[in-house]
Amino acid sequence: MARLTPKDILDISEPVEAIYQRTVDELLINIAHHFKITGWERTRYWEIKKLSEMGALTKESAAIIAKNTGMLPEEVEKAFLMVSEKACLDIDPQLRKAAAEGILQDPGTTAMTSPAMREMVQGYTEQAIDKMNMVNTTMLESTRQVYLQTITTAVNEAQFLEAQRILETQALEVTIGQETRVRAIRKAMEQLTRTGLTGFYDRAGRAWSPEAYASMVVRTTSHNAAVRAIRTRQQEYGGGDIFQVSTHAGARPLCYPYQGKFFSWSSGPGEFIDGNGDLQHYDNINDSSYGEPAGLFGINCGHHPIPIIPGFTYPQDGPAQDEEENRKAYEESQTQRAYEREIRYAKRDLEVAKATGDEEAVKEARKKVSQEQARMRAFIEDTGRVRRYDREQIAS
Repeated sequence: MARLTPKDILDISEPVEAIYQRTVDELLINIAHHFKITGWERTRYWEIKKLSEMGALTKESAAIIAKNTGMLPEEVEKAFLMVSEKACLDIDPQLRKAAAEGILQDPGTTAMTSPAMREMVQGYTEQAIDKMNMVNTTMLESTRQVYLQTITTAVNEAQFLEAQRILETQALEVTIGQETRVRAIRKAMEQLTRTGLTGFYDRAGRAWSPEAYASMVVRTTSHNAAVRAIRTRQQEYGGGDIFQVSTHAGARPLCYPYQGKFFSWSSGPGEFIDGNGDLQHYDNINDSSYGEPAGLFGINCGHHPIPIIPGFTYPQDGPAQDEEENRKAYEESQTQRAYEREIRYAKRDLEVAKATGDEEAVKEARKKVSQEQARMRAFIEDTGRVRRYDREQIAS
């Protein structure tokens, strides 16, 4: 039987995350091109010139966002249809078999021809696209704000030396030398890459990068669509609402205790007889971590419900790992993702340094990339995990 796995959900969200990673990389590198180091120039004139480039930067940024995200609506709808279909392929065989034996009622539709299913997928697609549009709008505004802050940082970095030279020469205005300008822009670029694009917050007030937020939206919404598809299909067959929670390795701490357990969406606690003739206990879903962001079926959850038909369904196997093994697998996966991000950030620093023409910063950035890659190699060798080079790449 086909089985919806956490990898299926991740495979759907990763292309979206990659699109937004590439978009952010291109936006930041494009900002850096506007700060390419040139010859001597008075700070006031330099600032005015940079401010005058705001209109051009905005147009360039809008073009970058449109180029990278133009096909997202079609791709997101396709992804949600796929995950919903996969979720139903997981459960339809036992539902059809129960209907054939007269235990349930055959709805006369497949998962993909069911009007209720199509309406559900469309609703989740529109919800995700609305959030993607918000991400795009926020990214454009964030690009403008980051550009202005970068100008301010570069100017402020030069002010102390300017003040010293004014005091020494009694001049009302000085010309900043090449070395000072390089140092000022270098600090501004460090802040640019460290801060990135901002303005994305979840309901708990936590800040997210555009790529992480977009990925979370698609991953969570597609998972919600899969869970809702299973519930809808179970209801269409008249199969009640008792289910078993799926199991997988590396489950999150708030999900692990409920793997393999039985719940009902609307009732419980209660009992039922399974297909083996054994008495099983179930609880109400609200007696679990369901509803919490990091809880069962929440953000980044990889579990799904498996419909239970009393007197007919054979329970699935319990958790594949003990609690300590599960904790280790989960922590290793999170560590690997953190190392992947650090490699990408180091590579982004390198491209930004290249864009400004700062050779000293280029040397330091190359050294940082090598250090982060060495740390990843040691981690992979120590844990035996599979290295994902595709997650370490940036736009260049």
